[in-house]
Amino acid sequence: MKPIEDQALYRLGRMEQENTFLRAKVETLLQEIEQYKALPLPVDQVKEKLQEQEKQIQNMEDSHRRELQQVKIQAEEEKEKTLTVLQAQITDLQQEKEAFKIQAEKEKAEAEEREKQMADAWRKELEEARRPWYRKLFS
Repeated sequence: MKPIEDQALYRLGRMEQENTFLRAKVETLLQEIEQYKALPLPVDQVKEKLQEQEKQIQNMEDSHRRELQQVKIQAEEEKEKTLTVLQAQITDLQQEKEAFKIQAEKEKAEAEEREKQMADAWRKELEEARRPWYRKLFS
């Protein structure tokens, strides 16, 4: 996930740089248009050049939008994959938890049974120890 995020951030940075560059170029072009207006050139030539440059800028912006959209799609796909893996891990952990819980309940029941058996044995020994000596002798 990290390399794709880094790649997306890198591409985004590159696109922002190009966008900044293009904005500066547009600003320069606007300044040049002002200079052309000061020159005695025919207006039609200036308009044609301006239209060509606007088309180029539009094409570049469209290209950048498509690339950015592709990067976003890839990031979403990676996010979904990671989410699926994490959900599977959560399910596994929950199953393990249930297995441990069942095992703990079994061990608790076994311990309680052993305690009962030991209590019964101690009770018998105590009863045997409390019996008078003559009953022990004649039984």
